[in-house]
Amino acid sequence: MHRRSILLLFILMMAGCGPTNPGNNWSRGPELPFPLSNFATAERYMVGGDSSSIGYVNTNIYFSGDEFLQKSPIVIDNIPIDIKNACAVFDGARLYVFGGYAAGATDFLLQYNPATDSWTDSGHIPYETYGCSAAIVQGEIHIMAGNNTKNHYRFIPGSNTFVEETPSIYTHDFGCAVSIDGYIYLIGGGNDRVERYDPQQDQWQEVKRMGTSLKGHSCASLNGRIYVFGGEMDNGNINAQVLMYDPLKDEWQAVSDIPTPRKFGGAIVFGNQIHFIGGIDDDGNRTIVDEVFLPVIISR
Repeated sequence: MHRRSILLLFILMMAGCGPTNPGNNWSRGPELPFPLSNFATAERYMVGGDSSSIGYVNTNIYFSGDEFLQKSPIVIDNIPIDIKNACAVFDGARLYVFGGYAAGATDFLLQYNPATDSWTDSGHIPYETYGCSAAIVQGEIHIMAGNNTKNHYRFIPGSNTFVEETPSIYTHDFGCAVSIDGYIYLIGGGNDRVERYDPQQDQWQEVKRMGTSLKGHSCASLNGRIYVFGGEMDNGNINAQVLMYDPLKDEWQAVSDIPTPRKFGGAIVFGNQIHFIGGIDDDGNRTIVDEVFLPVIISR
């Protein structure tokens, strides 16, 4: 397995002149240290990815809201491998990274403990995958789809065990997943289909489609709604709109244009805002962009 270290230690603070305003409900956040795409996001963590200058990376970037801190690769907090297109979840105590691409699909299970600032290789997940989706509900993590599969496993952190659950109805390669009100929503990934999973019943149900087939898009949930950013459409163009889904109404609508449309970026919630970070732009370039979206509160 190819390994390399990236000898960088820095903090990038927000510009002293204050944020610019590139569009309605948008402001500019702090830039990434280098162009990056295809990383996994989990809460405020960004894991691995693909960089224009150095290829796959083993970085672990923590987003504190007004700064990015990339830790030294010499210490043990750095990911044990160079990887992209993994899926990840932070359960409040540990960051879990599943699968990913490293010269092919992998079955990695890696854990990061912020308290000890260390990574642990915790074995393997039940299938090799990349472009997978993961979400946590009721303290247990669900790893789903990716790599042209419908696989679905429930991971129990306390015992490091996996339970096979009902597969998704459709394949979702480079889709995304979020949990709201005890349900998991698996969204897009080479299609416009949206599935809702009920962990109590171990059942999937198809809900309202997005109306636009996407892959490599980014998802986040805030105030009971799901927001989808960017992604590649069937025609190869990048989706330039923010799509919002209301689970109570089972409705999708476009709510804003994206100042810099991108695919294979990441979405991170901080307070009442969503940071849409990195990714590949319309010119095919990986970016350092962080654009901050403030959703308009819409009554139900």
